[in-house]
Amino acid sequence: MPMALDAVIVSSLRSFLAEIAASGWQGREREAVSLYAFGALLDHAGDLIANRRQIGIEVAVPQIVAGGKGRVNKDLVVWPGAHENAFSGASPLAVMEWKVDAEVKATRVSGPEFLETERWLEEFTALPQNARTAGYAVHLSFYPPVRAVSLSAFRNGRRRELTHELTAQ
Repeated sequence: MPMALDAVIVSSLRSFLAEIAASGWQGREREAVSLYAFGALLDHAGDLIANRRQIGIEVAVPQIVAGGKGRVNKDLVVWPGAHENAFSGASPLAVMEWKVDAEVKATRVSGPEFLETERWLEEFTALPQNARTAGYAVHLSFYPPVRAVSLSAFRNGRRRELTHELTAQ
């Protein structure tokens, strides 16, 4: 399933990127995540997401640091089944963290901010209870005229570039 999930993420991000490039869409991170999740992701997921109730936006997952906050919210989480979540003890199928650079934002995403996201995904996927969890760091930039997505995948604490950059003009 890991490769199938990677293929779904890549193809759905390609589709999403083409959609926002063609429409001239603008928005912030939350709007982008919502548009992606209930559009391109569901369109490409097939049997991997059998029920849209497997998708959570800004939902809790267990925190990686012991002794602190027990849970932390993540941008987009796909659970193994409908009605599962961090409170039911389920480990996610996928955790996606997004960073969006867009004209409608006052500030751009910083390098250290993105590195912190990647470090968290490495550590989260390295935990034994998350052996089946895939982490994805998505960096979406749509300052005209270029629309671009960078995508890194994390499994078992290891980082892989799925795509260096997908662009649409």
